[in-house]
Amino acid sequence: MPPKLPYSSEAHGNSRPIHGRRASVRQSTLLDGSRKRPVIARHVAEKLSSVDGAHATDYTTNLKQFEDKLTAKEKEWNAIAASFRGVKVITYHNSWPNFAQVFGLNIVNHIEPKPGIPPSPGHVQT
Repeated sequence: MPPKLPYSSEAHGNSRPIHGRRASVRQSTLLDGSRKRPVIARHVAEKLSSVDGAHATDYTTNLKQFEDKLTAKEKEWNAIAASFRGVKVITYHNSWPNFAQVFGLNIVNHIEPKPGIPPSPGHVQT
């Protein structure tokens, strides 16, 4: 069983994810196809190294392995995404702009009119 995530209500015994401003990790950051993730990983490794100096070499080694694997996966993902460049998409809410920009998707609308406000039947129909 995977660990419970701190940014979901799963950590509180509920299987529904927490959406909107209550989430402690911004979905747009997690979905960003750019190089932000390694920056976040570097910050985590640096902080862990500062509080647990005895294992600093382990954190640095693991960070390097992560960055190498991520670089390889990004090449694979970019090759797959190339065929989708310019495709028009509709998202549930505005949590995909970074992802869309990196992979060349064209977000034309959102089903949820504003964060946390469910769409009306009329909004969905248009």
